[in-house]
Amino acid sequence: AEKLRNQKSQQAQSFSGPVLACLKVLPTTRCTVSLVPQTMTQQNTAKTKSARSCGCLVSLVGAAAFAALLPIGIPYVREKQRLYIERRNAEWRQETFDRVKNGAHWASIMDPKLLPMLANDIDCVSNLSELNFSMTEITAEDARHVSKFTNLKSLYCYDTRGADYIVENARRLPIERLGFEMARLSTESLWMFSEFPNLTQVDFEHFLLPNEIAILDALPPRITVRIPFPAENEPGFKERNEQPTAPESRVKME
Repeated sequence: AEKLRNQKSQQAQSFSGPVLACLKVLPTTRCTVSLVPQTMTQQNTAKTKSARSCGCLVSLVGAAAFAALLPIGIPYVREKQRLYIERRNAEWRQETFDRVKNGAHWASIMDPKLLPMLANDIDCVSNLSELNFSMTEITAEDARHVSKFTNLKSLYCYDTRGADYIVENARRLPIERLGFEMARLSTESLWMFSEFPNLTQVDFEHFLLPNEIAILDALPPRITVRIPFPAENEPGFKERNEQPTAPESRVKME
């Protein structure tokens, strides 16, 4: 019986040995398996942080390069735009010159550089009978060319700075009709209308003050003045007790 008990004990030990060995290995195996995803996640997080850092660095470098190029780029763009506008103006001046030289009787002056081109050409002076100034600024030097257009019959100024200079240099020409819109004149220029030898009509497309109208009413009877917008008819003129004094021209006469 004792021998039988010893055999059973040995059998039990021989069976439990592998089981205990498996149980000892099993937790370690579980820990090892569970650590693998954590290690991969940490690696991915590190890669993401590294990519973000690189992206931020690239953005900073790009912004710095853009800021460094701005002082160079902006003047370059402006210069290209200026050259383009000048080229287009030169083409327009040449087109207008060629048209008048070939027989056209009118010209629009939006660039003062066109005046000497027309005034210094015999054919242009002979053909030109109507001159329109539009949205430009005329200096005293520019206006001196107007006196050369000896066949001029009509002269119109729209939103023109320096209209006083134009009137002063045109008063000896055979002009029959004058027109002004948003081109203010001094009282001296209004009085000069009487010096135009052939002038018969003056048209104003902007409001006139009472003393301006008084000067125009005193012009020779041969000159008809059209005044559709007297200042006294403007809303609030009487209510504000406006003084009947004419504003000076934007550019004072020398």
